[in-house]
Amino acid sequence: MIKMVKVMLCREMLKYKREFYKLQKAVFARAIHAYARTLPKYPEFELNRPESYQAYEIKQTFMEFMTNKARIELYGDAWDIFINTIDHDPEKCDTFLFILEEFVERVMDGRMPPRQVGHPGTIFWKEPKPYGGYHRRKFAKFIQKGEI
Repeated sequence: MIKMVKVMLCREMLKYKREFYKLQKAVFARAIHAYARTLPKYPEFELNRPESYQAYEIKQTFMEFMTNKARIELYGDAWDIFINTIDHDPEKCDTFLFILEEFVERVMDGRMPPRQVGHPGTIFWKEPKPYGGYHRRKFAKFIQKGEI
């Protein structure tokens, strides 16, 4: 009986949290849109740092694959904020690079799995198959060769 009450309570809490997070995400999305509108839109040739240019290219690839019409503007705005930030703030750029290096190293040494095979799902994503896992990633070649 107690276990059943705990399960019911957990479900109710998750339901409440889900609604809370939906509301919070909506507020956050509006803030991202508002902030992105204040930033200049730079063509790739006006970017100051090589990291910014690479981020711009990744954004282009990402936006080609993204098909979720409800989120495409939000993702585009988030990318614009990110690119603008790393282009004009070397400390934030280096902080991001540290985080990126940590993720890559953890995937490469097996402490963290790469994204799941076939994810994001094809309903919102049009990346050529196969994708996810170690498909289409250069570090997979290093792992297969035993170089890491």
